[in-house]
Amino acid sequence: MKNELSSVRKKRKRNYNINKNINKRNTEVNIKKSVVMIMGIVIFVNCILTLIVDLQRNQSIHSRFIAIEFKLEEFREIDIANNKIQYIKEKAKDKNVDFIELLTFNMIYHHYHIDKNAHIITNLKPYNKYLKNKKFKEIYQYYQCVFSDLSYFPIPINKKNKIYVNFDDSWKNSRTYGGKRFHEGTDIMSDNNVRGYFPVLSISQGIVEKKGWLEQGGYRLGIRAKNGAYFYYAHLYSYAPELKIGDTIMPGQLLGFMGDTGYSKVEGTVGNFDVHLHVGIYFDYKDQEVSVNPYWILRYLSSYKLSYYY
Repeated sequence: MKNELSSVRKKRKRNYNINKNINKRNTEVNIKKSVVMIMGIVIFVNCILTLIVDLQRNQSIHSRFIAIEFKLEEFREIDIANNKIQYIKEKAKDKNVDFIELLTFNMIYHHYHIDKNAHIITNLKPYNKYLKNKKFKEIYQYYQCVFSDLSYFPIPINKKNKIYVNFDDSWKNSRTYGGKRFHEGTDIMSDNNVRGYFPVLSISQGIVEKKGWLEQGGYRLGIRAKNGAYFYYAHLYSYAPELKIGDTIMPGQLLGFMGDTGYSKVEGTVGNFDVHLHVGIYFDYKDQEVSVNPYWILRYLSSYKLSYYY
């Protein structure tokens, strides 16, 4: 009798464990099904949201490119974060597309203002029709002029010590010498304020177009780059030996030394302001030479510095 009861209990326990395991497996299966269903819903919702965002972006792009206009003053600001210039350049290389075309498209799309958090469109294939627009091609030529020949920051790093330079966005700051006007460049300031100490290098390849004394700019150089941009270096203390108008200049070549010349009709005048290099960048627009803000360009070129002992 006892053996029968023991057998019945064992059987019941075994059946209980079997049922328990079955219920556990069913629960796990149900949980997995629920997780898969939830993931499927999330993926579906994300796809819908992505589709909506893409549709909105395409509508936005269409509205901005259907009637493209060149906005001169906005263009002159060259308002694009240096990390975005680098990002666009790298994406253009990765995708084997024209860097200037990618830059131009995004500048127009973002109303000529790209901050460090802006979304950059990197695939231009869906928008090929806009790239053939006459106005787009015109704006492309201006960006090509300004950006195509950039190579090096104009002041090299000094390997000997930590004395260097600094600069701020001084575009359109007030100037009064020679009459009220606004600043059309960026001033790169010397940390030690010693004239003739910092070498000045060419940002680009080009031809020496102007050299000599200007009342406002002191000893200056004007170099015309291959794609048309005019790079203006002012307040030099001295020039590189034997440098003359008509010379072909290579990127990074010595142009002269930073100084404080200018603000006088008398050639050679120094001391009217602190030692610095004034950098100006110009392009031709409707038969006139127009300045652009060099600040963001110099910020970008800060990643491309040569190093020397001096």
